[in-house]
Amino acid sequence: MISCSQAAFKAANDEPTTTTIPKVKAPTFSVESGTKFKSSILVDINCSTRDAVIRYSYDNVNWVIGTILLISETKTVYAKATKDGMIDSDVVSAIYICTNAATSTTTSSIQDVSTTLPSTTTTTSVKTSTTIDAYASTTTTTTIPKVKAPTFSVESGTKFKSPVLVDINCSTRDAVIRYSYDNVNWVIGTILLISETKTVYAKATKDGMIDSDVVSAIYICTAVSTTSTSTSTTIASTTTTSTSTSTTIAPTTTTSTTTTTTIAPTTSTSVASMTTSTSTTIAPLYEVTFNSDGGSFVNSQTINYGGKVTQPIDPTKTNYIFSGWYKESTLINLWNFDSDTITTDTILYAGWMLDSNPALWAKSVTAGNDYSYFNSVAVDSSGNVYAAGYQSRTGSFTYGPGVSVAGSGSSNVVLVKYNSSGNALWAKSVTAGTSESRFNSVAVDSSGNVYAAGYQRGTGSFTYGPGVSVAGSGSSNVVLVKYDSSGTALWAKSVTAGYAYSEFNSVAVDSSGNVYAAGYQGGTGSFTYGPGVSVAGSGSSNVVLVKYDSSGTALWAKSVTAGYAYSEFNSVAVDSSGNVYAAGYQGGTGSFTYGPGVSVAGSGSSNVVLVKYNSSGTALWAKSVTAGTNWSKFNSVAVDSSGNVYAAGYQSGTGSYTYGPGVSVAGSYSNWNVVLVKYGATP
Repeated sequence: MISCSQAAFKAANDEPTTTTIPKVKAPTFSVESGTKFKSSILVDINCSTRDAVIRYSYDNVNWVIGTILLISETKTVYAKATKDGMIDSDVVSAIYICTNAATSTTTSSIQDVSTTLPSTTTTTSVKTSTTIDAYASTTTTTTIPKVKAPTFSVESGTKFKSPVLVDINCSTRDAVIRYSYDNVNWVIGTILLISETKTVYAKATKDGMIDSDVVSAIYICTAVSTTSTSTSTTIASTTTTSTSTSTTIAPTTTTSTTTTTTIAPTTSTSVASMTTSTSTTIAPLYEVTFNSDGGSFVNSQTINYGGKVTQPIDPTKTNYIFSGWYKESTLINLWNFDSDTITTDTILYAGWMLDSNPALWAKSVTAGNDYSYFNSVAVDSSGNVYAAGYQSRTGSFTYGPGVSVAGSGSSNVVLVKYNSSGNALWAKSVTAGTSESRFNSVAVDSSGNVYAAGYQRGTGSFTYGPGVSVAGSGSSNVVLVKYDSSGTALWAKSVTAGYAYSEFNSVAVDSSGNVYAAGYQGGTGSFTYGPGVSVAGSGSSNVVLVKYDSSGTALWAKSVTAGYAYSEFNSVAVDSSGNVYAAGYQGGTGSFTYGPGVSVAGSGSSNVVLVKYNSSGTALWAKSVTAGTNWSKFNSVAVDSSGNVYAAGYQSGTGSYTYGPGVSVAGSYSNWNVVLVKYGATP
């Protein structure tokens, strides 16, 4: 039976809630399924979802991380891709047929693969716009379950004269139960000793599920004080037999009820008198309070004798960093929530450290009904801040009072200038261009001019300001735009030739106003970045570094001249002498050549790479890992006034990676681990 007060807090049913989660794009194979060969073929597996992890299998059961396969016999290859925060891709497959006498495969076996994998996709080795869309996503609808509402072991409305023990349960496995006496202040716990009229509220939560409804029950005390009750009725007796049952929770408080009944015989036969005694001992409850010492309020907890305190959410205090809960006000011994237990009423004291670099302000959009991202930030000599990224669809986004901007395509570049106090001064996007455009990086020169680099989709023209438009030649094209300090677009540059995809990931500017943009271009075809400035790579996807003068004239462009797999620059920096440093990664263990006499090979399936060029574009040296068999990648690079170079990124697995003679490091996690490497000016 559910009381009126319970029903007031319990929903009619537990209805699911839906949310949209992007799905990883299915991988593609560089060699078309069904290809026949006599000796062996090299197959590269790619995924257009940026930073997805690719796995392959020969039996659709046992999976290995990797992207490059050497096929020397008839094989069916399965592939899938995953990424944190997204739904795994479909499994795709391809079959490769060795025509040597020792190996044969029938056409029907190819058909069997496609029918057993409904989501299988057959791809060709030619890259198109669908294979390079690093930001495209497929959405799917998933149902998030809701935690079941808790239940009480004692029925709501029960009247009692002595204390009653109430147990709160939840049928959702591993749910965390909280109770409250006022439906405001909540405590984690499941066992309550009710000694006076009380209304108890309860709810349950679990990570990854919707919180349960709040339920309640009322328990009514009908006496001012409680005593043990004994009832004895004696009619006649001859022999007495006694049975005693005792249950102990903790030896402190006891509630006892004894009933003795003696039944008279109706004949001469004597009937034994039987006495039954039941004793239940209940653990005392102690209060744990939290002294936050001027920080945000933390609810107290009621804990059984010998129980453990549930660690609360850390409190906050302006300009201070929380350092933990201590057993004494002198802050000597930290409370261990895993092992310390409660034996009396307890006060825990918050420890604080002065935050010498507190956050001063934070800004976001105040209007805009779709997603928006900042990918990069730069600061000028006056302390003005420039943030670059993109916003979705054609609606207007507001970045501050009177500062709004709308784009024209499905996804649009955005560049916002803030002053040092965080006040938005202006925001810019595209005013024409119906497809996708995004800024990945921003830099500012000594005169306050701003340079934003990224890409725009398709061969149509995009307008970045009055009289400043540019069109690319491929499926996805690099774009570099210069604005003055007032946000007026001065010029925009892209590729004028190049049939595949290209993208700028990073931009830097030197003291003379020369601009360096780094990224990648697809396939082995030539790309033209300006009159007389063209470059072709040697792999499936190739690094590219382009130098422009302050007027936007392309001066030179560099890529790899040898290296059969993929390579990409993620970041670029320039030193006071005009030397340029580009960091990223290259695929496989083969050697890549970045200039005459400058080649480097990695040791894993994907390897960090750092290349130094002089101001004329001549490669001076290139570095990678010499040991480490898994993935590694550099995402950012910087250089100090002494010419020392710092590259940051990640390496996968717990194995050791060697970045130079005597310089090795291993991470602690089985997946990705951060890595930061310092190189000398002449490594």
